[in-house]
Amino acid sequence: MSQRSKLLIASTFVAMAGFATAQTARSPMGNDTSGAGATTGTNAAGARAATDTDAKPAASDPYVQKREDDAVGKKEYEEKKKLAKQEYKQEKAAAKSDLKAEQKESKANRKAAIAADPAKAAMPGDPDYSGK
Repeated sequence: MSQRSKLLIASTFVAMAGFATAQTARSPMGNDTSGAGATTGTNAAGARAATDTDAKPAASDPYVQKREDDAVGKKEYEEKKKLAKQEYKQEKAAAKSDLKAEQKESKANRKAAIAADPAKAAMPGDPDYSGK
């Protein structure tokens, strides 16, 4: 191989390696590969520093941004759905207790009305049933 072809192959590998590292924001070990380790909360040993706010830098890839936005939207939707379900259950329990109270009151009124009725019809099997 000539000097020129070796140089071309080497420069291709370097360009591909640079392109591959530009596509990933973090390495598999969790360290920042961009060289800005101090700004992301990592120390020289690679351990995470305890921070109050662990905010991720904004992604420049539109697909990553969409995925992150969708994840946030999904969390918000699930929280709203959970609150709505709790409210529905409370309303349903209140309506059920109201219905039971109405039924109890109606039953008591019906029993009182039957007991107070002097013209109570005799039923078959009663001693004063005439069969008419």
